Amino acid sequence: MQRLLDCESQLKEFVDNVFLSIDPRNEKVYERSELTSEQVFQITSQYTTLYENKKLGSFTSFAKKIKARYLKAEISRKRNQDGRVERKILYVMKPNDRVQNINNYQYRYEQFIKSLKMDGFDVIGYARKSPAKISDDQLKKIIEDMISCLQSRSKVIDVYVSPSSPSKSPIAERAMTTDKDYTEK
Repeated sequence: MQRLLDCESQLKEFVDNVFLSIDPRNEKVYERSELTSEQVFQITSQYTTLYENKKLGSFTSFAKKIKARYLKAEISRKRNQDGRVERKILYVMKPNDRVQNINNYQYRYEQFIKSLKMDGFDVIGYARKSPAKISDDQLKKIIEDMISCLQSRSKVIDVYVSPSSPSKSPIAERAMTTDKDYTEK
């Protein structure tokens, strides 16, 4: 199977659409299941390379960070020969619909951006590079790639760039001025 999800925002949308904690009343697309966290991780891993060679703990940390909706699901506790097993009661998207959901991700996103523009909003991109010991040429290339990606995926015209800012720094403290031009002329 081709792994289609290559960024955390896509993965968040996938997880929130595939694993529902509330019955969507749509038996054609969803089926009720009781899944362990390991099973949720295994299903998700089939569609992304982000958690290749990683363990359940890193995926669980990601799910908590993004406040994945499935974490709020009702829990079923049962005993077996190995001890007590906790499973989340979820409504899980059927496999054929998962691929269709992924394939429609970019289209839905582009339509959302288009509707914002039609409503009079200016869509401005934001690119941030963590501090690193790299040459100016390497930094310029990385930032050019980020800008290009924003322009192609989000159809932005203007991009605000923080060329050297930690991710947890307040936005007001990020690199606000620079004497360098990170775009090709």
